Amino acid sequence: TEEALEAVKEIKDKNPRVMIAVGPQAAFAMTKGKSSPKRLFCMILNPDKLFAQTRAFRRVSLNISPAFQMQKIRDALPGRSRIGVFYTRAANQAAIDALAAEAKKNALTLMPFPMASAGQISSTIESKDFAVDALLIIPDELLGSTKIVEYIIKEALRRKIPVVGYNSWFAKNGAVLAFAVDYKGVGLQVADLARALLAGGAMEAAAFAPPAKIKISIDAKTAEKLGVRLAPAAIQQADEVIK
Repeated sequence: TEEALEAVKEIKDKNPRVMIAVGPQAAFAMTKGKSSPKRLFCMILNPDKLFAQTRAFRRVSLNISPAFQMQKIRDALPGRSRIGVFYTRAANQAAIDALAAEAKKNALTLMPFPMASAGQISSTIESKDFAVDALLIIPDELLGSTKIVEYIIKEALRRKIPVVGYNSWFAKNGAVLAFAVDYKGVGLQVADLARALLAGGAMEAAAFAPPAKIKISIDAKTAEKLGVRLAPAAIQQADEVIK
């Protein structure tokens, strides 16, 4: 933290018109001190939960919108309307509420399974209440270790339940459908915001932009093994198809 704060001070001493922070540590350091110059940040997941004060900054986050996720699940997995998701209430209840609202708009039903600990996952999967057509995995600190995620995917596939993941790792590890933020696109978005500020644009309070470009991967090979029907249009529109 001390090194980051010193770096921010050195930059401010050069009187920049705009400062850009990449990542949570850089953004945290940039929030300290006086509000000048104008500031932007990017490459942060759930920024509002990390830094309350970042509401004053223009930003491009790594959050994939709930509307996008539900639309793509509906389009890629026809006939699979019950979408299960594991989560912890304290960290992700707001995200679950947003996903549930968008699911309803897309004629889907979100079936949330709140977890107090990762140890509850096994019993939940084996319970009669775990009657889902697909399983969405969202970023969750308590449930997000590689070992836990691999277990969830393994158990879901064993039950012929397609998994939907939130980054490119999932596409190579059993998820039938995976989303991934286009990082170059995020950089271009931030550059556009910086250009607007340099041209005299105002700093809008709580201005927020989700990633403009999301890459979609479909594992048609795993889907075929599971007997999961994929929409032909979704396959054609995917950025990556594993066969």
